[in-house]
Amino acid sequence: LFNGQDMRDLHLLMTLGRTYDRLSHLEKAFETYTSALQLAERHQDENSQAELLSLMGRVLTRWQRWDEAVDYLDRSSAVYDRLGDVLGQALTIIRRGTVFVEQGNYEDAREVYEQALELGERVGDKKTIARVNNNLAILATIQGNPVEAIAQYEACLVMYVELGDERGIAGAYYNLGMAYGDQENWTSAMDMYEKGFEIAQK
Repeated sequence: LFNGQDMRDLHLLMTLGRTYDRLSHLEKAFETYTSALQLAERHQDENSQAELLSLMGRVLTRWQRWDEAVDYLDRSSAVYDRLGDVLGQALTIIRRGTVFVEQGNYEDAREVYEQALELGERVGDKKTIARVNNNLAILATIQGNPVEAIAQYEACLVMYVELGDERGIAGAYYNLGMAYGDQENWTSAMDMYEKGFEIAQK
């Protein structure tokens, strides 16, 4: 069990690691997450272990260390599965999909994104569903399919509206504008941009 100091140390290390992560100081982020993981393992805190392994997988993905990223993400997914944490597993699967996208392996990316979507729908988590819809839209854009991208961004928009997430709504409208632009449908693109801008100004 954690004593008070160890709990504070773990929280501090995870916060510091996220800060390095956001600043793209990848080596520092990974080192800090590693220290936090060692502490979590020492105290058999599986929830923190799963989260840290997933975060480390994301850092390794950004570092383009693909095999190591997959290893950490798979380890995270296994712990989340053991814990019965569906949303944690879904997030880790989404990150696994990102590795595939970065490697140009789009079919496997689609497969794992759809697995994550199924998990999100199973527990009715709209944030997860929106995240997957957004990633599927990006994948469709990369593959030159603006019609599918629009459909996925529209599904994403529905989730953000239901969540009341104005930042998400504005982002979805902006992405829809980009997708309509890819179709050279400038009227619809401008309409989406204007809606997004209006919400962003609130």
